[in-house]
Amino acid sequence: MYFDDIAIALLPLGGGGIVYALVIELVGLFILELLA
Repeated sequence: MYFDDIAIALLPLGGGGIVYALVIELVGLFILELLA
């Protein structure tokens, strides 16, 4: 999924990357809920 690709891309950025990945994942799920 597109959001997972972004999250994986951000993981190597360090500890903060994990936080960004979680935020993007939540945003992705939220958007999917809106579209559902």
